[in-house]
Amino acid sequence: MDSPSELEGAVSPTASLRSDLEGELLRGVRLELCLAGWGRHFSQSKEAMYSIDPEKYKLSQQTDHIDNFLSHDWASGRSGKFLTLLWISNIRPAILVTFMVSCLIAFLREFYWELTGGKWRAEVVPLLIFIVVLCFWQRMRALLMKGQVVFLDRLCIAQYDPELKQKGISALAGFLRNSSTLTVLWSPRWITRLWCVYELATYLSNPGKAKSIRFVPVTLGASFMSVVLFYVLIVFGVQTTLDLLERKAFLGLLLFELALVLILTLGIAISTLIETMHDFAKLAGQIKVFRVQESECFCCSNNHRHPHTGRLMQCDRDQIYQKIQKWCATEDNKVDQLNSSLERFNTLVQEKLSSAVLEQFRGGPMQFSHVMEVACVCIFPDIVHRVHFMMRPDLSGVSYAAFCLRIAMQWSINALALTGAIRAFVLLSGLLIPRMYQRSRFGLALTMAGGCIMMVNVIWVPFWLVFLFTEQTSLLPAVPYLAAVALNALLWQPCLYQLTLPEYPVNSRVCPPNHDTDLWIPENQDSSVEPLDHEHHDPIEKVSL
Repeated sequence: MDSPSELEGAVSPTASLRSDLEGELLRGVRLELCLAGWGRHFSQSKEAMYSIDPEKYKLSQQTDHIDNFLSHDWASGRSGKFLTLLWISNIRPAILVTFMVSCLIAFLREFYWELTGGKWRAEVVPLLIFIVVLCFWQRMRALLMKGQVVFLDRLCIAQYDPELKQKGISALAGFLRNSSTLTVLWSPRWITRLWCVYELATYLSNPGKAKSIRFVPVTLGASFMSVVLFYVLIVFGVQTTLDLLERKAFLGLLLFELALVLILTLGIAISTLIETMHDFAKLAGQIKVFRVQESECFCCSNNHRHPHTGRLMQCDRDQIYQKIQKWCATEDNKVDQLNSSLERFNTLVQEKLSSAVLEQFRGGPMQFSHVMEVACVCIFPDIVHRVHFMMRPDLSGVSYAAFCLRIAMQWSINALALTGAIRAFVLLSGLLIPRMYQRSRFGLALTMAGGCIMMVNVIWVPFWLVFLFTEQTSLLPAVPYLAAVALNALLWQPCLYQLTLPEYPVNSRVCPPNHDTDLWIPENQDSSVEPLDHEHHDPIEKVSL
């Protein structure tokens, strides 16, 4: 058969969803294999969605524990999931290695050899090392220790064996019960998918599990990487311009080309950040009006006909409703029991999920720890130069300590400017995106970029004015520096984000308004639906054999 819910001409009795899981079916895949091929296992192509290659199943292995259950909808892009998983899994080791390499190059450059060429070239090596570690840390780690084990439906549930596939899907709750963390690669479409909601509900049904749910916007990785790219290009441009000023080279043409590159990169960074904030702003509203009766499922969306083979499919909604009724059943009237169970389930999701999301994102989707990671990536390669500046044999004692402190402030002021600018972007997004997103995205991007540039100048200009016009051992630059620290501390207060948090009108209804609230089966829906429009478990349940 083509999927667990598909039949040869007629609908068979519904397979039940179980919480138990046979030992040989509990499988996980190492994270480095999950990310292999630049995220090819997240591909939306027809070939990938309907693949039944048994070799993919062999990538997973039997396990008694899963570190991370990855929940996502298949309609969101492959690249966004790949970049976000890279960022949240590898960024801290990559930062640590970048710091160590920068320090090593700084001391080698000072004491053993002088790297030739422009000043910026010494920073290239740490940046290249950062990229390598960010992309391949999981493979490096696997050489030394046990890698992280994750659950990805496409790899951990057999696609080639109908019986194994049905067992795995029916006992999905068993995978969740044996998982330490539920990582939700969140997109606006995620909470509208019936299977995604079922995963969440299963996880929330276990006491204490709500605290181990991790929501990560699926565009987070691309957003932060675009910011890093923009910063690196600015540093490269400034240092190259200074080199050319000394040589009196073709400065005008280069500045023009550099300006075009920076404008393009800034546009990419701003637009990616805007999409992240716009999508995230919908989350609270989606949770607030959530109703499982209005969630989408692949079978109903395709009129219970497989879009690839045309065969009949069982209704997944019926299976999941039975499980919800079991969880939320009371001694109420039997006739009304399903409806009341669904309403209690809706309340459970609205309350528990809302509290989990609010706890995690009190200050917005771009948390301070994430932004500090971005700042570290940007400023650590500059250690290569700062160590050289600190080598002053003519100074000693208190004078030398004051001089080194000035250099440290000069080095880290860029991090304060960057964190302040990103926070200003987050706060402005709550005020401007609801008013300008639909009217003029170009105007919105210009306004947001202007706000970020203004924040950078508020932090950066006062410090540099004092720094440049004071003695090399004066600590007066500490005044604007501490003011910048205080400004960042104020901006990053969660209450400020709550004040600017927009109220988005959210229409959660995704099914026709006249459908049966217990079980909706569309009668006249076009079955020629793109196979890319799948909910979380489509590639598992809807595979052509």
